Amino acid sequence: MQFYGNGVVWNSAKKKRLCKFEGGIFETDNSVVIDRLIELGYEHDEIVKEKPVEEEPTEKELLILKAEGLGIEANKRWGIKKLIEAIAEKDK
Repeated sequence: MQFYGNGVVWNSAKKKRLCKFEGGIFETDNSVVIDRLIELGYEHDEIVKEKPVEEEPTEKELLILKAEGLGIEANKRWGIKKLIEAIAEKDK
């Protein structure tokens, strides 16, 4: 993948050079370097697929996990009200 810029990009975590642009171009196939340069906003020659965003669990999914953690054999068909009641009963 080719990136466009000038000079040197420093990797402060490793305290060494991440890349050096020669004639305004830097080319690499190293996925770590590619990801970092994209994060930093450097122009490049390829369309990069965005990483999927993990969805937050629903309230029902969280209640099912809590119930299972308490040893309740929760049924996914149970409603939120029944899950809350089962958890409250177990917590007594």
